[in-house]
Amino acid sequence: MMGLLVAFAVSAGLLLAYATSCLCSGVRRKILLHPESIQAAKLIILGPAGSGKSTLHLHAVNEAARLIQPRERIPTHAPAPTLGLVRRLVTLRTSNGTCIDIELCDAGGGVQERRQWVHLVRNGQVHVLVFVADVSDASDVTLDLFRQLCHAPWARETRIFLALSKIDVLEQRLDAESLTVELRNRAAEYLASVRAPITIHWINILDESEARRLIGEAVDACAGFTCHAGAGAP
Repeated sequence: MMGLLVAFAVSAGLLLAYATSCLCSGVRRKILLHPESIQAAKLIILGPAGSGKSTLHLHAVNEAARLIQPRERIPTHAPAPTLGLVRRLVTLRTSNGTCIDIELCDAGGGVQERRQWVHLVRNGQVHVLVFVADVSDASDVTLDLFRQLCHAPWARETRIFLALSKIDVLEQRLDAESLTVELRNRAAEYLASVRAPITIHWINILDESEARRLIGEAVDACAGFTCHAGAGAP
């Protein structure tokens, strides 16, 4: 009996210390059971398979992990392609130092899996959409997919970011002058395909600094919509 009491006391002490450390850091950890029941901005990362969408999603998850464990080294690795729908409630920091709750969503980009995208937009407004497109893909399939999303009724009030990825692939194929022309032309095609203003990022999806810059802008955009703000940064 004494051994059980000691074990319980130790467990309770560790739990209290853990809770205290989370409170002192100004970061609140949550378990996402029913995301629609929690007031948070919705950020969706979409794109066709192979565009680098899952890698960008991993960068966003790592940003949330850094708030919880700022001194821990966050491992980076190539994620497996997303299958089905992924929804997480995370806390991310804005550029002015406040922490906000964000429902971070990702979905498989295969042709068959795109049918499930509608489930991510069925309940509530999508505040920010980050669409990842492989700029080295010369087909019009991705462009048409982007156009359909931007013209959907749910996207009327959505802040849209276009991440043109795989710049490094084009760099291996083209000289500097040809690369500049190609990137400018691809961006013009996407801009001409939609009526709403969009923010374009040319990005090497494996470059952590570029990915974090894009995520930071998306989080700031979420902060403009959300009605619920977290505690200030420590």
